[in-house]
Amino acid sequence: MRPQVLLPLFLLLPVLLCGCADKQILPLLSADQHPEATEEIRIADPGGPISAPHLPPELARGAAAPPGASGPQSGYHYTVECSIETDSHSADENEASAAGAQTDPAGQAADNDASILIADFEKTSVLYRLAETPPQTLVGLEQRLSVALGEARQILNSRGYYSGRVRGSVDSARTAARNTNPDASAPQVGAAVVRIVFTPGLRYRLGTNAVIASLPEEGSETRARLPRTLADAGLAEGEPADAAAILAAVDKVRALFLDLGYPFAAVASTRYIADHATRTLEAEIRIQPGPFARMGNIQREGALTVNDGYIEAQRTWEPGEPWNQSKIEAFRDSLREGGLFQSVDVTPAKVSGPKGARAVLTALASAPERTVSGALKYHSDFGPGLQGNEEHRNLTGRGDSLRLSLPLWMDMQEFTASYRLPYFLRKDQHFIAKGGLLNQDTDAYRLTYGAFAAGIERGLSQFWSATAQASVEGGAIKEPDKPSREYLLFGLPLSLAYDNTGSLLNAVKGQRLTLSLAPYQGRYEGNFTVLRSRFDAQAFLPLKGEDALVLALRGTIGAVQGADSGKIPPSIRFYSGGGGSVRGYEYQSLGPRNEDDKPLGGGSLAEVSVETRWKLTPEWGLVAFVDGGTAYENVFADPAQEIRWGAGLGVRYYTVIGPVRFDLATPLTPRDDDEALQFYISIGQSF
Repeated sequence: MRPQVLLPLFLLLPVLLCGCADKQILPLLSADQHPEATEEIRIADPGGPISAPHLPPELARGAAAPPGASGPQSGYHYTVECSIETDSHSADENEASAAGAQTDPAGQAADNDASILIADFEKTSVLYRLAETPPQTLVGLEQRLSVALGEARQILNSRGYYSGRVRGSVDSARTAARNTNPDASAPQVGAAVVRIVFTPGLRYRLGTNAVIASLPEEGSETRARLPRTLADAGLAEGEPADAAAILAAVDKVRALFLDLGYPFAAVASTRYIADHATRTLEAEIRIQPGPFARMGNIQREGALTVNDGYIEAQRTWEPGEPWNQSKIEAFRDSLREGGLFQSVDVTPAKVSGPKGARAVLTALASAPERTVSGALKYHSDFGPGLQGNEEHRNLTGRGDSLRLSLPLWMDMQEFTASYRLPYFLRKDQHFIAKGGLLNQDTDAYRLTYGAFAAGIERGLSQFWSATAQASVEGGAIKEPDKPSREYLLFGLPLSLAYDNTGSLLNAVKGQRLTLSLAPYQGRYEGNFTVLRSRFDAQAFLPLKGEDALVLALRGTIGAVQGADSGKIPPSIRFYSGGGGSVRGYEYQSLGPRNEDDKPLGGGSLAEVSVETRWKLTPEWGLVAFVDGGTAYENVFADPAQEIRWGAGLGVRYYTVIGPVRFDLATPLTPRDDDEALQFYISIGQSF
């Protein structure tokens, strides 16, 4: 090219660059977040992989220490210091920006945002990842710093600070260290300080944005509900341009299409433009919706020992309604939770049928249906023992389960059989039955009986459930200082429960409320009719993190109305004390006693517990607790009868099935015959 042509081009270059200074296409969205999209720009998510093609092999994520290395490595050791610097020019720049420019209070990152920037850097930077493998030279450390500055720049962008800056320096103290340590071959720990200074400046906000999709002619009934902007996905214009929030909103946009009749919807492309004049981030999301579809019938494949009726009972949609992926996920989760299948795969048919409905293809792989197990056990109240179990989880092909259990202890032997038929007569109702034989010898009584109960269990809503049963129980009871006598008992136990904790063995948040009412009629010393009622309340309050520190509270009250406690069988009286009650006291030892200090049981009950649970590591935790309570002779509490208190410490070992607990407790208000210590071992928290 001739010099006469090159000269005008060089003269025009500054003009062209100035004309593009206000808007800039930035690398914003990480490609692995939406691998199917062709994105013009990217958002670097600090929680995801770091894109650093210039990273030397020895600095790669997860790089191993040199062979034979152990403990601190020789080389150029360093510490990292991060700080946030206020940009004094940001406010002036903002005031001088065009009309409509967004302003931040004080024009700077808030303190909590600043701490998040540093925390993100500490979690992802090569400086921290490889701190235990120091570079051999100062040049190597400076190269590591160069990579870290690129990572820091990505973090600023991901949090919406697109005009922010970051700088770093290495302050070497190796020479000074050698002056005080003549052994030059020794590792120079702390021989250098790497300083990283963030200058976030103004945080950009989400500006004008649009969701664009070329929709087919079908599906007019859902079209008005499809997202038009990211605000329809929960991210309003003017919100901080945070990468994680933007990615979540884009994912939700696609999810809305999936729930409104488009099972093949995908993100086709995303475009983000930072406008430096208005301090905003403009966004354009293009969706490829695919064909509109309606939900058809289930077409199952595999697991032939399970009846179609069991699978059909868990269907969450009506055939003919627009495709809804959330309902498909609920259907899949319900099948998985039943325990009959090793894998469940649910997809729409490739070809639509009559009226545009697509069959819901359900591929199932059976799980083992029968389990036989045995165990050596220790019960806090009955001592050492052994137990055998057998369970069939698909007895008649309808997902019904039968469980046989035979626990044997020194003071208690029991055989139980429990049966559960899901989806009995309606989707939210299950048939339950339980029968058993028991021989039990405690300080309170010797009891031999047979019992059977059957009824229904119904889910009233997501957290509410109710149970109604009919029961019969009969046997022989020998109380202290009384002859053995036979009894017969008919009951109608009813219960109403609320549980939003999401975990039976290790709740960390939420509440459990259970109200039980059981009218009984029978014969013991004579004929009797009573109403046994009990109310249990539990609350779990996370004090730090999701489960690092939890305050657990429990309260229980109960009463038997209609007859004196001595006129009814001990099996329906109230007893207090022991591992699931008031720790620090023996099993069933609190409450009314006879002349020989043997427990008699009572007509009412009151208990309370406070427990603080620390989870120190993913596997280990500590517990401190205080329990209080007693049983009262009559239906109303006797103010003259003292509530007994116990306190102690416990250790928790967390397993896949639940925590194993070991508690050591002592009575705070002991009686003459109470031992100084009691210990308790079981699976699951105390409540």
